[in-house]
Amino acid sequence: MSNFDEDIKRITDEVLSDGTVDQIIREKVVEGFSGAIDNAFRWGELNKAIEKKVKDTMVPYIAEYDMSDYTLKLESVLSEIIRASEIPEQSKILENFKCIMTDVPKKEWTLKELLDVYKEFAAEKIDTDGMEIDYDDGVSYGYFEVSAEVSEEEDKGWYKSCFTYGYLDFKVDADNDDENENIQFRVNISKFQGRDSWEINFRSSKDLDGLRYMSDFEVFLMRLSRYNCRIVGNATIESDEVLPKKEPEPSFS
Repeated sequence: MSNFDEDIKRITDEVLSDGTVDQIIREKVVEGFSGAIDNAFRWGELNKAIEKKVKDTMVPYIAEYDMSDYTLKLESVLSEIIRASEIPEQSKILENFKCIMTDVPKKEWTLKELLDVYKEFAAEKIDTDGMEIDYDDGVSYGYFEVSAEVSEEEDKGWYKSCFTYGYLDFKVDADNDDENENIQFRVNISKFQGRDSWEINFRSSKDLDGLRYMSDFEVFLMRLSRYNCRIVGNATIESDEVLPKKEPEPSFS
């Protein structure tokens, strides 16, 4: 037992005299400074100052930087992938992809402006089979009604969210309505509490190969969603009449 006690005393003397304690204290002090500095960079005033400098300096530079070279490179890579995959109608895939990636002319849209885009699409795609032909002023199909309507989702009651959710419905009203379901769309929309504009959230389940089957209006909606476009104004429904672009073959029998 006496040897054990002597060993403890000896080791203690060595630790106190050989600088081990000094080294431990030094390491802990360094860790303390390191943690304090790390926190300052992460959450403190130092972080805010650096973040402000980055935003003031880099954001304007990046915003004005010409990214066209990168767009061309991306387009080239995608074209190569499509060719290697031997996917048919590759030009349509590339065209739709380029359109989705292209910036929108503006971020805020009224319901009427969205309806105007839908009108052009519907007039092109409307199924005219079975529609009556108007002979009063030349030969043409009759007008059909299109509409765009914003509706708020019903309150779930038990669940409260800081977001309000709703739908944007584009519809065409024609005599052969069942044949035109492929040009009717429902788009998810949402807005944060206190805001007076709806954000457009359109997602497609189609993969790369499915890009060739996307309609022009689906591509348009995906562009709006990708660039966080919003619906502004107080209108909740807009409607108008449109003539089909397809002209009928006259029959006077």
